Amino acid sequence: MKKNSKIDKECQKIVYKLKEIASEQNISQNKLAELTGINQPNIARFFSPKHAPNMRTLVLIAGVLNYKIDVVKC
Repeated sequence: MKKNSKIDKECQKIVYKLKEIASEQNISQNKLAELTGINQPNIARFFSPKHAPNMRTLVLIAGVLNYKIDVVKC
């Protein structure tokens, strides 16, 4: 099943924002991996524009960064 490209674009906006917040807070990928329990290569993949993360991962990383994600429609 092909994913909706609009949803992918919205996910990528969130990923970009989370990456920006991590950078502003001086949180490295290694530290983010430690805080979330997600291994560092998966964090790197998460921040890559080629991969769409799942909602659980978005929420987990956002929580560690103290960033709230409002899910309007799934």
